[in-house]
Amino acid sequence: MPEVPPHKPSRGRLFRQYALLINALVGTLLLASAVLSLTFSYRESRDHLVALQFEQAQGAAARIEQYIAGIEQQIGWTALSGMNAGADPLEARRIDSLKLLRQVPAITEVAWLDAQGREQLRVSRLALDTQDQGLDRSAEPLFTEPAAGRVWRGPVSFRKQTEPYMTIARRAGPGRSGGVTVVEVNLKFVWDVVARIRPGHPDGGGLAYAVDQSGALIAHPDISLVLKQTNLRALPQVAASLAADAIDRPPGPAHVADAAGGVAVEDAQDLAGQPVLSAYARLEPLGWRVFVESPRSQTLAPVYASLQRLGLLLAAGLVISMMASAWLARTLVRPIRQLQDGAARLAAGDLDHRLTVATHDELEDLAGEFNRMAGELKGSYEGLERKVREHTAELAEALARQTATAEVLQVIGRSVADAGPVFAKILESCEQLIPDTVASLLDLVDGDRIVLADFRMRVTDNATAEVRAARDRRVRAGYPHPLRGSATEAALDAGRVVEFSDTLNGPDTPPQTREFALSAGYPFSLMVAPMRWEGRPIGSIGVVRYTLVPFRPKERELLQTFADQAAIAIQNARLFTETREALEQRTATTEVLQAISRSVADPQPVFEKILDHCERLFGSDQPGIFLVDDEGQLRVGAFRGPDRARVLASYPKPLGDTLSAVAIRAHRPVELADVLADPAAPAYLRTLAEQTGNFAVMVAPLIHAERAIGSIVVTRR
Repeated sequence: MPEVPPHKPSRGRLFRQYALLINALVGTLLLASAVLSLTFSYRESRDHLVALQFEQAQGAAARIEQYIAGIEQQIGWTALSGMNAGADPLEARRIDSLKLLRQVPAITEVAWLDAQGREQLRVSRLALDTQDQGLDRSAEPLFTEPAAGRVWRGPVSFRKQTEPYMTIARRAGPGRSGGVTVVEVNLKFVWDVVARIRPGHPDGGGLAYAVDQSGALIAHPDISLVLKQTNLRALPQVAASLAADAIDRPPGPAHVADAAGGVAVEDAQDLAGQPVLSAYARLEPLGWRVFVESPRSQTLAPVYASLQRLGLLLAAGLVISMMASAWLARTLVRPIRQLQDGAARLAAGDLDHRLTVATHDELEDLAGEFNRMAGELKGSYEGLERKVREHTAELAEALARQTATAEVLQVIGRSVADAGPVFAKILESCEQLIPDTVASLLDLVDGDRIVLADFRMRVTDNATAEVRAARDRRVRAGYPHPLRGSATEAALDAGRVVEFSDTLNGPDTPPQTREFALSAGYPFSLMVAPMRWEGRPIGSIGVVRYTLVPFRPKERELLQTFADQAAIAIQNARLFTETREALEQRTATTEVLQAISRSVADPQPVFEKILDHCERLFGSDQPGIFLVDDEGQLRVGAFRGPDRARVLASYPKPLGDTLSAVAIRAHRPVELADVLADPAAPAYLRTLAEQTGNFAVMVAPLIHAERAIGSIVVTRR
C-alpha cells in the first residue's frame, strides 16, 4: 500500500471560532446597550434643550407683545384731546402728539385723521409737521379698521429702505366722531429684547431673532442684518414656522417633532449653514415669530462626552469578554484536538491506528465511529486501487479535454479585445485532442458569405516550406465564398455538430465541400460545429482528417465546446470594442463640458477642445467650427489643417450657399462620402477638392431654440 503524506492540521482554527463567537455575542450585547443608552440620552438632552429654548422664545415674545401693547396704551390717552371743549381741538391734538413723541422714543410720527378719514394733522421726528392737508385716507385699512372699533397693526416696512417700521392705528375718541390716531413705530428698539437672550453656553454662539409673517428680519443681535432687510424665509426653521400657519399648527420648538406643540425641522441651520437647535414662539396677534437658536455642537457637547465615556466602558467590557472566552474556548477545544490528531493519522494511511478518547460524551462516540470507519477503509482499499487503475485512462483523456478547455478560457481572459489568440489556441487544441486531424479551420459568417478567421495544418510529411506555403495560399484562395451550399450552412441549419465521413463520395456532402474535395483529388472526413450567439449565426469550426471513419461522440462534444468558446471570444471582442468607443465618446463629452465650465466668457478654448476630439475620434485631418452672424453670413469660429489659410481667406460667405445651410435646414448631420463624385456637393467644396485633393465631409448643425448658430465640419481624405 503506497504511503500517503500526512495532512498537517490547522491549529487554532476551532479555538478562534469559539473565541470569536463568544466575543461577538458579548460585544453585540454591550454595543446594543450602549447604542440604546446613547440614543435615549441624546433624545432626552435634545428635547430638554429645545424645550428650554422654546420657553426663552415664549418669554421674549411675551415681552415684545407687552412692548407693543404699551405703545398702544400710550396712543390711547391721545383720545382725551378731543374732549377738552375749552381749547382748540387741533392744537390740543398737536400738543398731545408732541408729548407722545417725547414719552415714547420708538414712535417717530403721529397723524390724526378726522371722522371722514381726512388727514388733518401730522407730527414727525423725521419730516416737517403738517396741518389741514385734508389728504383722503378713508379707504385705507389704517382708517377702516379703527373706525370699526379695532386696533390696526400694519405690516413691517422699511422706511427709505433702512430701518424697519410698523404702523399702528386706533380710534382717537370714544366714538367714530373722534377720528383715528395713526403712529409709525421704529422696530429697532425690539433689538434690545432679543439681544439680551443668550441660549446655551455663554460663549457658544446662541442667539435670538424675530421675523415677521413673510420671514423678513425684524430684530437680530447683529443690527446690520436688519438694516440690510434680510429675509430668512430660506432657513428651514423659518420656512417650517411659516408653513405651520398654512396648516394651522401651534408654534413650538422647531427642531423636535410635535414637542410642546412644535413643528419638526430636523435640518435647522443658521445663516452660515451650520446645524443648530432651534425653537420659536409666535406673537399674537402680530403674526411675528421669535426664534431662539444655539449651535448643535455646543449644546450637545455633554452628549458627546457621554459617548466617549461609554466607548471606554465598551472597550473594557470587550477586553474582559475576550479573556473569558479564550479560557472557555480552550477548555472545549482540547478533546477535539485529540480527535483531529487521530483523524490525521487515519487520513495519512495508518489504517491500523485507533483513537482513544475518554470524555464520556458525544466526542467519545465520534471516536468510536472513526475507529469503525478505519476498519471498513482497510477492507475496501484494495478494491479502490483496482477501480482507480481502470478509470485512469478515461480520466486522463477527460483531464486533457478539461485542460484544453481551461487553457482556451485562460486565453479568452487574457485576450478580451482580440479573438485571434483564442482562435489559434482552439485550432491547436483540435489538432492535439482529435486524433488524425490534418487541418482545422475557423470560418465566420459575413452576410451571405463566409470569411476565413484562422486555420491550422499539421505537417504530416517532409514537405518543404515552399510546399507548405503553397498549401496555405490554396486554402486562403478559397475565401471568401458563399454561405449557401457550404458545410457551415449545414451545421448552422442543423443547430448541432455535423460530420461527413466521405466528402468525395458521401450522398449528404454539401456542394462546396464536394467541389473542394474534387479539386484536392482525394477524399477526407469533415466535422463542423456551428457557432451561434443568442440565436444569431456567427460561423463554424471544422476539422479535417484523411481517415474515412466517423468521429466519436466525445469528439463532437469537444468540438462544440470549442465552438461555443470561440463565440464567447468573438462576443467579448465586440463588447470590448463597443465599450472602448463609448468610453472615448463619453470622455470627449466630459472634457468638452469641463472646457465649457472653465471658459464661460470665451468660447474659443471650447472650440479648440472640440476640434481635438474631432481629430481623434473621427480621424479628421481638417476639422472646423463655423458660426452664423447676425447678417446671415457664415464665418470661421475655429479651423485646423493644412488648408487653414485657404479656408480663412474664403470666409465669411452667405449661409445659403454652404453645406452648413443644408444641415441646418435638415436639423441633422449631412455627409458627403466623395465630394467630387457626389452631385449634391456645393460648388465651393468641389473647387476645394479639385485644388487640394478629394475628401469626404460631414457637417453637424448647431441649433439652439430653433435658431441656427453654426455648424461643426469634419473632413477626411
